[in-house]
Amino acid sequence: MHSCLVQTTLAAPCWRRTLSALQELSFTIVFIQFEDEVKSVLEKAFETSGFRLLNIPLEESEHADLATSAAFRLAATYGKSPVSITRDVQNKIHLDDSNLIGRVEVAGPYINFFVSEKYFSRTVEKIKAEGMDFGRMPARKKVIVEHTSANPNGPLHVGHIRNSIIGDTLARILARSGWNVETQYYVNDMGRQIAVVAWALEHFELDDSVKSDHAIADLYRRANQLLEDDKERWSEVNELLQRVEKGDETVIKRFYSVVGLVMDGIRETLKRLNIDHDRFVNESSFVTSGDVFNIVEGVKETGRVEVDDGALVVDLKDLGIEKSLVLQRRDGTSLYTTRDLAYHKWKAEQCEWMINVLGADHKLISTQLRLVLDLISVKQPDVVIFEFVSLPEGSMSTRRGVFISADELLDEIKKHALEEVGRRRPDESAKFKEEVAEMVGTAAVRYDVIKVSADKSTVFDWRSALDFEKQGAPFIQYAHARACSILRKAEAEKQEHDFELADPALLTNKSERELIKKMAYLPKILQKAGNDLKPHILAVYARELAESFNNCMITIVSPEIYTYGSMVVGGVLENAGYDVMLTKRLEADAETDTVFVSLYSTLQLIDASIKKFFSLLAGKRVIVGGPVSAYPEIVFGELSNISAVVIGEGEETVLDLTENDIDKDLQGIAFFEDENLVVTEPRPHSLGLTHPLPLIPPDISHQRIRGANVYIETHRGCLGNCDFCQVPEFFGKKIRSRESEEILDEVRAFKDAGVERIAISGGTGSLYGYKNRLSHSFVDLLKEISEIIGSKNLSVPDMRVDYLNNEVLEAIRNYTIGWIFLGIESGSNKVLKQMHKGVSAEKAMGAIEEARSCGVHVAGSFIVGHPAEEEEDYNLTREFIEDAMLEDVFVSIVEPIPSTSLAEQIANTTEEENPSFKLHTGEYASLKLTESEARCFDLMLNAETSKPVPRIVTNREYDQLLKIARMQGNDIRGVTQLIKKYAYSEPA
Repeated sequence: MHSCLVQTTLAAPCWRRTLSALQELSFTIVFIQFEDEVKSVLEKAFETSGFRLLNIPLEESEHADLATSAAFRLAATYGKSPVSITRDVQNKIHLDDSNLIGRVEVAGPYINFFVSEKYFSRTVEKIKAEGMDFGRMPARKKVIVEHTSANPNGPLHVGHIRNSIIGDTLARILARSGWNVETQYYVNDMGRQIAVVAWALEHFELDDSVKSDHAIADLYRRANQLLEDDKERWSEVNELLQRVEKGDETVIKRFYSVVGLVMDGIRETLKRLNIDHDRFVNESSFVTSGDVFNIVEGVKETGRVEVDDGALVVDLKDLGIEKSLVLQRRDGTSLYTTRDLAYHKWKAEQCEWMINVLGADHKLISTQLRLVLDLISVKQPDVVIFEFVSLPEGSMSTRRGVFISADELLDEIKKHALEEVGRRRPDESAKFKEEVAEMVGTAAVRYDVIKVSADKSTVFDWRSALDFEKQGAPFIQYAHARACSILRKAEAEKQEHDFELADPALLTNKSERELIKKMAYLPKILQKAGNDLKPHILAVYARELAESFNNCMITIVSPEIYTYGSMVVGGVLENAGYDVMLTKRLEADAETDTVFVSLYSTLQLIDASIKKFFSLLAGKRVIVGGPVSAYPEIVFGELSNISAVVIGEGEETVLDLTENDIDKDLQGIAFFEDENLVVTEPRPHSLGLTHPLPLIPPDISHQRIRGANVYIETHRGCLGNCDFCQVPEFFGKKIRSRESEEILDEVRAFKDAGVERIAISGGTGSLYGYKNRLSHSFVDLLKEISEIIGSKNLSVPDMRVDYLNNEVLEAIRNYTIGWIFLGIESGSNKVLKQMHKGVSAEKAMGAIEEARSCGVHVAGSFIVGHPAEEEEDYNLTREFIEDAMLEDVFVSIVEPIPSTSLAEQIANTTEEENPSFKLHTGEYASLKLTESEARCFDLMLNAETSKPVPRIVTNREYDQLLKIARMQGNDIRGVTQLIKKYAYSEPA
């Protein structure tokens, strides 16, 4: 696997499609060799400088690959300052015999070492050479790891599975380190708790409709309640214990039956956690074999055994333990600890090393156990003590039955994982979702438990464990899945690329180097995690490795303004673990591997500064998205160095493009292959519109878009069919609304980032929650947002005149700045019909009057220069504005946006017929305007004098409006010529 990973590293066009060590934890000696070279160089330098230090301290540093602060230790001994000592030593450092040290730098009292070029190439070459055996340690002797060993009187609970997960992970680490590992479960098949259950089976019926370990737990709870109510009956339980110790086969079989039922259930639970034990050792075997008797006799020979109230105890006071160890009860029966001594004596004869994983409540007994073993000259085990894990919900007491079982926990987390998988992969089969949810849920539990040092208590919260944004198990699994996808593609490309000829020296990108260095740390991590018995070290490393793997620098460029789409894409990529920079500036850092450019206007395709920016992107992976993508031929034709164009909604497509090569299998993209444009199958619209929080730039509060700092999308889709609008083509005609809580989370995030004014949008604001009629959820949403950001800081600018009612208008008055922006477009019903607007001028006027009656201010937008607009139609629009007395008016010359029917119509209109090219010969002829420019200018002038409080237009304002009209005309002519240049016809 690792050999293939390196091959992919060397062949892939972007480093991120390179390495993964998440499934097979591989270890190499290169870092240790580097460390040894550093030690050797320092030892010689210190010696020749006249300083003597037995153990030179080395530590990793954010400023170097290895550093030493040895000068601090020497300062007092030699009466010199650390800085002075460092200078002396620096002059004696020679790298003549070093292969892996690249350079040495001194920073005050510290000496910093950096790896060489050979270090990188040797690491990569070693992976290539060793493949799946990369870094595997030489074989060692046998180690027995005992873990879980929960009493078989009920199902495992969360405290038990911390034991299981620590033990299983530690066993895997040791096995990878070369140890011959055997995992054991020590089964308490004859203790008092088992006797209680065996007794309970005589008095209660077993519920065979539930999992066997849960059924036994219910019996145990009921039996304890009965025994507490009638304490005299404890004698019946004690009698069973005595009969077992005496070898009564009938009672022993009853105990075995009880234990078998519980252990079947426990094994099933452990299997869900991907945990298997090599051996289950029954406690009773040490009684029946005579080993317990022999242990008692052996301990007696130490001279420390005393009789205390009829019981045999071992005095350990002189060894620092005040409480004596009870060896035998007064009735002659052995205790768990006595049988445990026999078990450990047996284990010691089976292996080189013993490791026990025990809860914090076993601290005393484990210490007593080790001391007594030492007294009888038996090898002691190393003990990993873990603090308790709890749930926010409360207790986990087995005795009283008030606990949350591991099965319940796993079922609950799988349920939520299934919901998450369904949101992310809605089109997959139910079987696929079930399998992935099981894997994700299990990993979430395992990782969330193991990532915390065993000596620290922890609270398991499934919400945090499953959070893809918190870099837990889902984050690591996601990185692994990406790496596997890369490897599959590498395997498929073997015929085309000879990876053996690839040169590791080409991996010079900073992020590539950091990843290679991170992989080379693995032996150190293995040594520390295994030797110190601290598996959480490896868990933390796995997360860091995934971060390094994902740490590809991506720049998102959103010229002029931070579009909402660019921020959403940034959030998606950042959530996937990428290092993302979002900027409005036309620049891409040299370290950037991939550049996404969000273009919201066709005008940007003919902008000289944007064209120049693209010309500087040679050698990078350049992806273009946004509304301009509807007609990719134009994008490719006008801009250079483009790798692919994202067509339609981009969040999922962009992530696919980041993680995969560009090919026909990816939906919703266009690219060139063998000089032919390839447009892949469209990506279906996402129904849920669920995505991580947007990537919010730090200067977002400085942005102004029609008065707001940012527009937040509440829904997608449009019910209209306007010939000039791209929304139905881009987002579809079905209204897809986001979950209100996700919208509110975004509002809070933007507010925290300093945003003062927010506009909510989706084409027509009031269509939020629409299902065949306007929904009250829109009103609720406005109210909730206003409670967060304040009504004076919220606007709902875009509305259709046919989707308003009193409830909506009153909500706008009460919860927003109190304005609406109506897309009226024309006062001519003939033009409105030609536009496919779906409403009449009379309907528009009625909406204005209704809004005013509710105390809402009204602004309106109008379009001039439409092919259907004649002089008479324009005059009707002029009269409409005069009659409506709107408080604000926006006038624009009609733009032929690609993928609209209007664009096709204008493309087929000659310049002589097109009002955007035809010179105006009327009132403003002396100004040398086109007909569209003249109408735009005239309508803006008329709107100023038709407001509720008419305004006199000053000479300066006159000139400004004239400038706006001319700029619009020039832009529209540029877009029209662009459309004609590519012989535009509407895509199929």
